[in-house]
Amino acid sequence: MTIRKITSALLIAISFASLAFAGDGEVNFSRDILPLLSDNCFKCHGPDEANRESDLRLDKHESALVKQESGSAALVPGNSEQSELFRRIASTDADLKMPPEDSGKILTEKQITLVKKWIDGGAEWSGHWAFQPPEKPSVPAVTEGWSTKNPIDNFIHVKLKVANLAPENRAAKETLIRRLTLDLTGLPATLQEVDQFLADESEQAYERVVDRLLSSPTYGENMARIWLDAA
Repeated sequence: MTIRKITSALLIAISFASLAFAGDGEVNFSRDILPLLSDNCFKCHGPDEANRESDLRLDKHESALVKQESGSAALVPGNSEQSELFRRIASTDADLKMPPEDSGKILTEKQITLVKKWIDGGAEWSGHWAFQPPEKPSVPAVTEGWSTKNPIDNFIHVKLKVANLAPENRAAKETLIRRLTLDLTGLPATLQEVDQFLADESEQAYERVVDRLLSSPTYGENMARIWLDAA
């Protein structure tokens, strides 16, 4: 596996990791709302007919928009105050509040605010992100005063500015090989490996370490360990 392939993988990882910054204020249904509904609402208002508590399904957009027997709809796009979904999750009445107390589910104030913002913004609905065709974003402009070595830096810098952070200085070579070896193999670098890396002053020194570690049996053992732990 070459450094170019690793860079491609990092681009994907960074694109998802960057979503963790909420400073841009944008609410994304697939990222922010769907997991919230799935974790807290789908047991009683989801696809499982045997456990569904009413005709209301919150896993279906059209169902969430339909007026129920009470005369209200779970979702009124653009108006959270008229949306029964928001009224229920924001209610302080134990008989009305959703999720119910005996469900063991509790929405945080941040989550409730997120739902309100989503509804007031139009309650846009979309499919799961895994089924959406990928779109190649344009590379952000270079942030003044910050150096970049590849397009990944541009994306990272945009999110760092939103979070009022600044990039760290480049780590020393001893630190780089320690981090890289621990991450890929789960083991510390040997003194010989550190000395070899320090002695390699070429521009491809780091890439060579990456290729060496990825082709080593220890890398495979580390990946297998992680999957076996999960199993």
